[in-house]
Amino acid sequence: MPNLFFTKIFQFTLVIVLIVALNWISLLDKYSDDYTHESIVQASITYAIARGINGIVSVLQTSTIQGGVVIANGSITVGEMLDPINDLIERFSDVMVWALGSLLLQKVLLVISSNWVFKLLITISGIMLIAEQIMNNKSMAVTLMKVFLLLILIRFSLIIVVSLNSVVDNAFFVNQITDGTKELNQLGSDMAQLNNKNELSASDRKLYQDSIRDNRHKIDGIRNTTLPNLGQELADTMNELNDATTNFDDLKSRRSWTEKYVPFVDGEGIEEAEKRITIIEDKIDSLKGNIQEQEMLIKRLSEEIEVSERRLAGEPVGLWENIIDWTPSLSGVKRSLSPNEIGENITNSASNVIQLSVLFILKTILMPIAFLLIFIRVFKSIWNAEDTYIQTREK
Repeated sequence: MPNLFFTKIFQFTLVIVLIVALNWISLLDKYSDDYTHESIVQASITYAIARGINGIVSVLQTSTIQGGVVIANGSITVGEMLDPINDLIERFSDVMVWALGSLLLQKVLLVISSNWVFKLLITISGIMLIAEQIMNNKSMAVTLMKVFLLLILIRFSLIIVVSLNSVVDNAFFVNQITDGTKELNQLGSDMAQLNNKNELSASDRKLYQDSIRDNRHKIDGIRNTTLPNLGQELADTMNELNDATTNFDDLKSRRSWTEKYVPFVDGEGIEEAEKRITIIEDKIDSLKGNIQEQEMLIKRLSEEIEVSERRLAGEPVGLWENIIDWTPSLSGVKRSLSPNEIGENITNSASNVIQLSVLFILKTILMPIAFLLIFIRVFKSIWNAEDTYIQTREK
């Protein structure tokens, strides 16, 4: 009988120690935070594209093609042609606002739940719970267990929900959202081309030429100055990190027995060395992000140069320019534009926008809520099981 009692105490203590240890490990915290950050960036880009399309279409709604595009037995303006997709884009923008709000709320709550205060409270609560088990103090059993479980709920609920959501997202949603965003971006390019005439005035031609010259100058500046400077700074910071890590390892190796094995007792300078490593790592992440942004800027400027050159050469750039020839004569517009072509392209764009709306609603709102409800249900089962266990002990 005593052996069985001590076995149960050992098993219980082991579980509590594992939970407390997991509480201090930041692997899940970093994973969930990185996933949330990437989702916010993705949603922001998609929202910006949608708002850009909405702005272009708003301009087009006040314009006409030679007083109207003739189809069948009547004529329509550009605004009338694009009105359905404009309404849909406006609603999609509202969906993206909710999606961004949900993601930002998740990020804020993740920061709060991973704060050292909760980690310390869980550690203290776990130690008190283990002490209660060893001393067999039944009067405090219920209170300590409830406090411990509540802290665990606050600490891990959102992290687990976000992690599970990321698994589902990477398995089912990520490729569809990426493809849908590309199609949406293409729609924005097509709308921009629809807003321009193929016949360039002298002033328009000069603007394109100036844009090409300025963008090439910017690219040269980034490649020859900005990126080398960032690369050198990154290399210096990496060397600084190596020195800081070496210093940290040296301080750890010189700790006394008490500092090694007594919780919350660190050697002299260890905490400062650890903070320095964190600061340097954050700086490295920032530098890498800056380098990536500069590389993306080069890509965007190169694309702008390509578009400007094609516009100067009179070549079509987007889908809508292939449909509408933009010739000065109305007969030319009649020959190149048909109701079936307009309807097909608007239908494809509308279908993609609707699909993106559904995917973002599932990813950012419905799936997190579903996983949270499942987690709470499992937590309630554990809560009730602990009640039964404590009542059995008291008997």
